[in-house]
Amino acid sequence: MATGSASPGKRIALALGGGGSRGGAHIGVLRALEREGVSVAALAGTSIGALVGALYLAGHSPDEIAQASAAMQHRRLFRRGRGEQGDGFRGLDGMRSFLEGMLGDRTIETLRAPYAATAVDLNTGVDVVLRTGPVVDAVLAAIAFPGIFPSKAIGQHALVDGAISTPLPIALARSLMPGLPVVAVSLSGGPLNASQPISGNSDLTGMGGLARLRRLRWVRALGNFSRAFGITRKNLEQARIQIEQPDLLLYPAVRGISLLDRVDVHELARRGEQAVADALPQLHALFED
Repeated sequence: MATGSASPGKRIALALGGGGSRGGAHIGVLRALEREGVSVAALAGTSIGALVGALYLAGHSPDEIAQASAAMQHRRLFRRGRGEQGDGFRGLDGMRSFLEGMLGDRTIETLRAPYAATAVDLNTGVDVVLRTGPVVDAVLAAIAFPGIFPSKAIGQHALVDGAISTPLPIALARSLMPGLPVVAVSLSGGPLNASQPISGNSDLTGMGGLARLRRLRWVRALGNFSRAFGITRKNLEQARIQIEQPDLLLYPAVRGISLLDRVDVHELARRGEQAVADALPQLHALFED
């Protein structure tokens, strides 16, 4: 279970952005915040940020989350289960099993701090904020990257990954606990830079069997589409950052890691810890008043 010795005066609202396999960096950020005595009083998550945040608020320590994530078999994680909707290239049956093992039948209302996951209704295009109901269902909706994973039916909605319109849920985190400083963690690798290629940041062609088919025209086309989506997402994230103004913005060093790469979770967690270490003066300045 999560421990830590948080100071009563060091409380934040945390916004965890999307980024697929790069989500291990969020684990390191949480570990470093605990080490500095900072308490997460509210948490909003997009995509993998919603997943890591839900596990944390359910009582799992960063170490437990890292160990469980590292033990997952990547090949089985995205298998298609019986009865699973057919509107995705891959399935989330393995992910559901993992989440049920970690979260059981917990509801969002029973988590140890206010929590919200972002999603989008694929039929209407309307943003949907998940703040009640089963945690597993909320996470499965939040990580349902459209076209790749099946949408999640909740009520009348066909929900997919909220990163389509909310890559980094800064304003949502602030709304959960008004008055507290908002710390936002972006897994985009930072703003677009003419000297740094974006290849890898959102390329989905390394996923599963597609890696063996890279020479095919349609696979190359998918690669171009996914990279273009990554550019749009980066620009949208930067625009939201300018408007919503987090009190502290962290960019773990995850550039070059694709959304569905096989990764060393512990190494990514270390990069998340380093991002906090690099920003310690700014972090502690949040609580000076």
